[in-house]
Amino acid sequence: MTFKDQTGTALRLTSLAAAVALALFVTTSFLCAAAFVFMLQKYGPRRSLPDRAGIFFVVTLIAAGCYMVRKNQVKARVEETAKSAVQTALADPMLVAAGIQ
Repeated sequence: MTFKDQTGTALRLTSLAAAVALALFVTTSFLCAAAFVFMLQKYGPRRSLPDRAGIFFVVTLIAAGCYMVRKNQVKARVEETAKSAVQTALADPMLVAAGIQ
């Protein structure tokens, strides 16, 4: 695959991910509005607003936790790859011979 093909593929995937994120945002907005109207009619404004804020806080905590876990996984993978590259280089007899000379 050439660089041009890889760039085109990455651009298409990024555009698709952006469209999915936008659709998810709109869907979540409508669901939250529907839940708010339901809570407003059933319990009134004093109860519906803090409940919505609490739900969004919990969702934010879950998203932040997922982000931290994923960040640590990527960091561990990068360190493992770097360690593997050093071990491969040290296992190469030509490299060791060149280093000794």
